[in-house]
Amino acid sequence: KNVRLRTNQIFFKPLPAVKAKGYDEPVPIFEPIKNAADNQWGQGKKKNFVGRSNEIKQILRIAKGMVFCGPVSKLLFISAMSGTGKSTLIVQATEHVRAMMKKMNKRVIISRNVSHEGDSRIPFSLFRSIFKDVLAQVRHEDEESQASMSRDGSKRSLSERSTDFSVSGQWDNLSLHTQSSNNSTMSTDATRFRFICQELNAPSEFVEVVGKRFLGLRERNANNSAASAKLPNLQKIVDFMADAFIRCTKHVHLVFLALDDVQWMDEMSWKVVQAIFERGGNVLTLCGSRPPSSNPLSVDPKFWSDLQGQFQKDGKYSELSLVPFSEYEVGEMIATTLEVEVNEIDTSFSRDVFTTSGGMPHYLTYVLDTIKRNKLTIRLENGMIGMQNFTGDDSKVCTIDIFLLLCFIIALTLPPILVWPFSSEVGIWFCW
Repeated sequence: KNVRLRTNQIFFKPLPAVKAKGYDEPVPIFEPIKNAADNQWGQGKKKNFVGRSNEIKQILRIAKGMVFCGPVSKLLFISAMSGTGKSTLIVQATEHVRAMMKKMNKRVIISRNVSHEGDSRIPFSLFRSIFKDVLAQVRHEDEESQASMSRDGSKRSLSERSTDFSVSGQWDNLSLHTQSSNNSTMSTDATRFRFICQELNAPSEFVEVVGKRFLGLRERNANNSAASAKLPNLQKIVDFMADAFIRCTKHVHLVFLALDDVQWMDEMSWKVVQAIFERGGNVLTLCGSRPPSSNPLSVDPKFWSDLQGQFQKDGKYSELSLVPFSEYEVGEMIATTLEVEVNEIDTSFSRDVFTTSGGMPHYLTYVLDTIKRNKLTIRLENGMIGMQNFTGDDSKVCTIDIFLLLCFIIALTLPPILVWPFSSEVGIWFCW
């Protein structure tokens, strides 16, 4: 079956050139990808992550302080222009928090979500994924068994006891091996949700309407009673979701909510985040967004004002505003990508890359990956690493500036209908 997509839904990922029949030189090829794939969680995780160490350390200090100085919930808002590396920072910070909690032998629940543009029109869209994470934590344990576990904690072996962690001295040595923190004893999310409803004495319509309509939970022997169930008051749904979230996560030392692209998060999801923030005692919420000045949030104005007012004074709310990399950080990223030392990079090379990319990590990655994949660097006469010039006849010369500009345009993931005319014009000077 043929499926047509609009040109602004398709983008191209450059792949290594291949030999093709009828061509003397290897032919560059591209893989079509959907825009939605760019928002998949974890794509920003990199082995050789460069920069943002101060920001990650700040997040680690907040998390550690909550574990040892709680109970209190906090919210950190990360604002950045598109391409500045906001999503990558959130991914890296999440893995560092996970590794730190493991090293301290503390229990943590990590739940993450990336909002999409259409989510702003779907009530409670955020919690479809969040609740699947937290419901997996539900256990058949009553309050006595929870207390028993706390009493028995003192009898654990030394290897199981909590240990201190130095953010400044040890964070570089953290093992970022990803592992699941989910542990479940119930068969399905739907049965776990029904169990929570019973514990919170929620009306039966919450199981039918909230579970099925809003959270998309389906039991194996489900009936159509949700269709005839009366829709509860929206504020009651907000209160219930917040209470259910807190109930599912109260047994751990830290709950880490990593929410990216919250400029597209719907109003009701924001209300639940607000309720969790105000009622919870162990939840650290990390919100990544484009600048609210140009991308308005669907958050309650009074809550937003309180965050930037009294909550910020009390230390429960803080903000990070990311800026592009400096020229030195660009040099570090070049060295890491090309697997050389920073002092081996020619100054003019790093300056050209910095100027063309504007220090924006997302675009910089595309440029450097292209340079490395096509082996476009050489050892200059002065012994430094620089870009090679491409010369053919006088009418076809690819300068470094033109090449980097083309890499930058590819990194913008513009629709092909906009890229092709420009490429055809630049093609007069650009050749492989």
